[in-house]
Amino acid sequence: MMLENAPKRVVLMSPKEDTNLLYYKHIEEAKLYLPYIKCNDIVLDLGSGAGFPGIPLAIFKPCVKFYLLDKREIHTNFLSEVKLALGLQNVEVVNLDASMLSKLGISFDVVVARAVNRIGTILLWAKDVVRQDGIVLLGKKKDIEKELREISPPFALEALKPTSFGYIVIVKKL
Repeated sequence: MMLENAPKRVVLMSPKEDTNLLYYKHIEEAKLYLPYIKCNDIVLDLGSGAGFPGIPLAIFKPCVKFYLLDKREIHTNFLSEVKLALGLQNVEVVNLDASMLSKLGISFDVVVARAVNRIGTILLWAKDVVRQDGIVLLGKKKDIEKELREISPPFALEALKPTSFGYIVIVKKL
């Protein structure tokens, strides 16, 4: 309901599509990240937008601290409303451009990013805030061969998992 009533600039779902199908897609896709997130991890949802996958992950993993980051204030205001409405004590909403991540002074065990930017750009933003042996989980569409070549030290491709939504790209910080 909150997504349906959110400002049009927040919602990342086309109103022409079946709402139930879109909810299913976003929730099911979020579940694909769960095996890579452990209790007591600190997780950053980079470019959280309307809160996917961060909000569902925070519901599924109450033992994990989640930071939902977006540079657009309209998105972070919406995310703050969702956090409050759902009583999510394990969520912090951050209004900040990803290029300024190091200013947070927080190290993350896991960074998740879905439909945010190219792999190389995301890794550039994340390199100073992902702990050694931490991972970056990227939800990507089908054609990613060129982007995979953007992975370079201190990162390495750990796995590429095909899904019905595209791929989950698992990148580890060495």
